[in-house]
Amino acid sequence: MKGISLRTIDNKIQAAEGSPSDKVETLLLEPFWKTEEIYDDNLIHSYEKHLVILCEFEEIAADTMANQMKEVNFFKLHSKQQEIDKRFETYVVQIFEKIKNLIHDRPKGMVLLQVVVPHHGEQQLLSGILGLLKSAQIENPKLVVQLIELEKDTQDISGKLKVNSHYPNDKRIRYVGNKRLVNDWKEVESHKLEIKPPWKDRGLYLITGGAGGLGLIFATEIARQVKDAKVVLTGRSPLSVPIQEKLQKLSKLGIQVAYEQVDITQKEEVKNLLQDVKQKYGSLNGIIHGAGVIHDNFILKKTKEEVKEVLAPKVTGLVNLDQASKNLPLDFFLLFSSGVGAFGNAGQADYAAANAFMDGYAKYRNDLVASKQRQGKTLSINWPLWEEGGMRVDVETEKVMYESMGMVPMRTSTGIEALYQSIPLVENQVMVFEGNLSEMKKYRDLGKIKRSVYLTKESTLEVDLDSLREKVIHQLKVQFGEIAKLNVTQIESDECLENYGIDSIMIT
Repeated sequence: MKGISLRTIDNKIQAAEGSPSDKVETLLLEPFWKTEEIYDDNLIHSYEKHLVILCEFEEIAADTMANQMKEVNFFKLHSKQQEIDKRFETYVVQIFEKIKNLIHDRPKGMVLLQVVVPHHGEQQLLSGILGLLKSAQIENPKLVVQLIELEKDTQDISGKLKVNSHYPNDKRIRYVGNKRLVNDWKEVESHKLEIKPPWKDRGLYLITGGAGGLGLIFATEIARQVKDAKVVLTGRSPLSVPIQEKLQKLSKLGIQVAYEQVDITQKEEVKNLLQDVKQKYGSLNGIIHGAGVIHDNFILKKTKEEVKEVLAPKVTGLVNLDQASKNLPLDFFLLFSSGVGAFGNAGQADYAAANAFMDGYAKYRNDLVASKQRQGKTLSINWPLWEEGGMRVDVETEKVMYESMGMVPMRTSTGIEALYQSIPLVENQVMVFEGNLSEMKKYRDLGKIKRSVYLTKESTLEVDLDSLREKVIHQLKVQFGEIAKLNVTQIESDECLENYGIDSIMIT
């Protein structure tokens, strides 16, 4: 047997359940804004290229700013489309194409890309572009990205761009008045509250993407918690034998369940769906939006058609659902997002943008609730991999997740309890992890590198670069070989990684 390599798997994940030191716990995080003052704006960070993209700032003269920052390439994006989902899709595709060209040019030095968006009204949803930006930086570390949110009447924009170029670790920055705010994550403070499911006896609930893993999990949970409930599951696929079998299992649990084939990216189909549901079953109590598709591929290989297809169910589908239900007395509107939206992920730039849009929509819709234009709390949940969800990983990937991040695939009971805890405690968005609590906290803090690291002056050090390069490449081959199950001699340092059959999960 030629080319075979053998390794012993040390399954620490199994040990986690029985070892007190590796006790599996849950970590809930929510985003918040903190004030970050500029303590030295004379520091300079060098970039080979500096690009600034202004989204929906028609009144700003790019030519004037270009004269103020001669070394910067300015681009203005504006769409005449009225719908926010269509404009968001347009901007994501345009920025995706610019990033694709940047990566294709193979810059030798660092490249800074700053995207500037408004942060009021529906325009705050443009912040979802950050999911695309973070994924791009993961795929190409020479790319430094920032999303900067400004008020419409912000003064000295060029000065703010220059200042933030010195702080590349700050990815999402917002200016409110004279305050500079940076987005971060904090633990959800636990309170000794009675955990109460949001479902009601005889309630009616709509679950999009309902034939998938999470949709069925929560439909089952509704059946177990309340009496005489009705659940309508939707999907793009026609009613098949496997789907019928799943519906029959749910019916045996004591709920009335139906399946509706509908494309939620089509506004009229969604409008007709909600009208039909109301006529057949009565008033709708809650919506769970869990639909989504993926087309994993690196930015260089991905097409704009794939980007649009991935964005559609989570972006246009969400807007259609919200518009069609805006006059309904909902108790809740739950958005099933992903941690990819918060952190980005290699091979999933479009999926990250789609989920980040959902995260922003929770805040936007809750603002509409406050102004009595909607009813029912909106919560976006950044789920990790589920043990019994639609997306599965192998044992080796679980081992890598645990050793590098302290995470394990989340158990169904943990996910359900996390949702019940989050609804009364979290305002708009929550991220859920399960695993070794101390290790997960360490992983979360990895991104919080001291800002001074980026601000130190360049120093010189005598190094044998040829020897260093040879040793680093060999060590990378060893590590990559362990993950991809390849011998070091089979790995070429100048070969594209995707040619070795890796995917986004293996990269993680």
